[in-house]
Amino acid sequence: LNLFAYTGAFSASLLVAGAREALDVDLSAPALRWAQEHAELNGVAERHRIEHGDCLGFVAAAAARGETWDIVIIDPPTAAQGAGGWVAARDYPRLLDEAVRLLAPGGRLVACLNTHGARFDLERALARAAQLGRCVVERGPALGVDLPLMKGFPEGRPYVLATCRRQ
Repeated sequence: LNLFAYTGAFSASLLVAGAREALDVDLSAPALRWAQEHAELNGVAERHRIEHGDCLGFVAAAAARGETWDIVIIDPPTAAQGAGGWVAARDYPRLLDEAVRLLAPGGRLVACLNTHGARFDLERALARAAQLGRCVVERGPALGVDLPLMKGFPEGRPYVLATCRRQ
């Protein structure tokens, strides 16, 4: 499950690597057309699905239906227009609380955030959600040398990746 899928790069990569199926959810119809084209160009369209809609609403409905996935990827914009607009600091904690319910046993949730100076503690929000979902927080990979961090300037940390695994 790829939330805020945009062009579906995560899904296409996982499908090419052998995933059984992938579902891309995004509020942008043009982005989902790109995601479908991306899957077609990679020869994996028969295992790729798209869902046009709000990710918060989709996750809540899927959790209510008892749906589960082995991998849930969340890579939202810091802020966006559309159905009430997305604001990471306001909406990400609620999304994480619901999304951990979608993990199959042994499943992983990968939460990303391009902060661009936004003040939001993704790791803390994921740790709280992980407790609700019987998940173990895992340490994500470190940023590469092409994204250096300045000491004493935590706001300059441009990208955050946090993961958890369902027990």
